[in-house]
Amino acid sequence: MTRRRFLKHAVAAALCVMFVAETFGVIGVTQAAALPYRQFEKGMSYFSFGSTIFLAAGSDRSLRDLAATGTNWVSLIATWYQHSENDSVIAPTGSSPTDGAIIHAIGTIHSLGMKVLLKPQVDTPNGRSHSQINPSNVTGWFASYTAFILYYAEIAQRTGVEQLSVGCELEGTSAYTQAWIDVIRAVRGAYSGALTYAANWDEWQHIRFARSLDYLGVDAYFPLTDKQDPTLAELKTAWQPYENELEKWSLENSVPIVFTEIGYWSVPGAAEYPGSGNLANLCDPSSGQYNATSCKPDQKLQANLYEAALETFWNKPWFRGVFWWTWYPYGRADRRGEGGPNDIHISPHNKTAEQVLRTWYAKPYVPDGTPTQAVPALLAIQNAENATAHALRDSRTIGLDRAEDLLTQAVSAYDSGNYESARQLAGSAVSAATGAVAIMPASYYAALALAVITASAMYLFLKKRTRVRT
Repeated sequence: MTRRRFLKHAVAAALCVMFVAETFGVIGVTQAAALPYRQFEKGMSYFSFGSTIFLAAGSDRSLRDLAATGTNWVSLIATWYQHSENDSVIAPTGSSPTDGAIIHAIGTIHSLGMKVLLKPQVDTPNGRSHSQINPSNVTGWFASYTAFILYYAEIAQRTGVEQLSVGCELEGTSAYTQAWIDVIRAVRGAYSGALTYAANWDEWQHIRFARSLDYLGVDAYFPLTDKQDPTLAELKTAWQPYENELEKWSLENSVPIVFTEIGYWSVPGAAEYPGSGNLANLCDPSSGQYNATSCKPDQKLQANLYEAALETFWNKPWFRGVFWWTWYPYGRADRRGEGGPNDIHISPHNKTAEQVLRTWYAKPYVPDGTPTQAVPALLAIQNAENATAHALRDSRTIGLDRAEDLLTQAVSAYDSGNYESARQLAGSAVSAATGAVAIMPASYYAALALAVITASAMYLFLKKRTRVRT
């Protein structure tokens, strides 16, 4: 036998052995491990001006309705101000939420089974974008900013917030890389959760401190097309160059990406002007740029924009979540919280876009490339998360500790590659969460005690009468 024929037969025999081994389990064949488990952030931003609006009953009701959409993360916005773009002193005003309001909102979100991204941000009273902040005293500004962000880092740590944004669209300062690294280091000394920075759509590629973060946030207001009524296919095509750039950057820098903001008004032209800046002027009757034609409600376009973004990025392993802008408390003077088919503003509430959101948020998240043998465990863990969240929302907390402990064990087993064990533990977590019961209010126990006392008294009375007769 020639050397060439020998090698040919040897390779063929080796392939046969590997096929038989993998198919029938004769020998172990190394397979790719799944990525470490991280809950996909099916998010929504929650925002309003006002010091105490988060304390109102309308805010609590709005958050409960938000939880019903399948949202599992809420980006809670807290705003402080500086007098002008060039100022270096940051402080709260009457439009800033009080600590009590923020803490109440965090507690409400957690009680509904959702997690919190606390997102402090800095604005100016003159309405200029925070991206235009460019302090004349850079050292003084960073000293003030560090005190501001540490203030909220302490609140986040104390209230169990799961993720904190260290900055939002501060393009005029983000080039000071070392100063931002120092800010992040200070925050990590006060807060143990995950950190991100919310970079604007035209800023994110210039962030040089991203590797100091757990995730890079991108406020994804990418202009897609100048067509007034693009099709869904056209919108998906328009996303491709941006998706390619984001994926390339994430893989090269080993930093996952989260869309810390993304959103669209429900009007024609929303694909060209995501966010609210230009459309706010076009749709403000008091503005010199007002255009009634451009401000007719267009629910279909807003819904297609949601669909296009979710279809493009869902299941990308480097992409860890999305926070839509925005959901409002009920009871605002402008009624934006209630949304509705005639509302042209950016909220999806009570519009077709909300139905798109509900459909996608009901789906499991299985990152592309997940090994086949890991998928059942992955789905079981997500089912357990959902069951635990529903139990919290229903105030069924007796026995829920057991479910949460089993879920933690399931994630640990999954990350260790013990997928069957993870699946079983997650299944047990679902059973424990389903079996959890509610703590009844004090009034229930008072009424029960009164009923027992009344029944006992009646029994003794009847017993005494029976004795008298005999």
